[in-house]
Amino acid sequence: MTPSAQTAGGRRVRRWTRELIISKILEWNDRFGEPPCSADWNPSLARWRAQEWRVERYRDGVWPSTNAAKRPFGGSFDAAVRAAGLEPHRSGPRRRPAGVARPA
Repeated sequence: MTPSAQTAGGRRVRRWTRELIISKILEWNDRFGEPPCSADWNPSLARWRAQEWRVERYRDGVWPSTNAAKRPFGGSFDAAVRAAGLEPHRSGPRRRPAGVARPA
């Protein structure tokens, strides 16, 4: 189980509400200086993109999964970010954090 999934007997017990998701998006923005993108809250996608640094940031806190964040916003992660009053990332190649070199 990931840190973001609160479980009891294998069942999920935490319900990510719109308000809590917006709060977590703003917390992420304050902590990392940018709003999350879908790969930030989906470790499998981050690994597939060879962006292990995104997995490390996700594991360093308690964040909803990408799917949990999308659910109350009509299936759109960008809509969740906009609901928090932030501009979502543009589609395409993702930026690396400052000081992280391009893989060889």
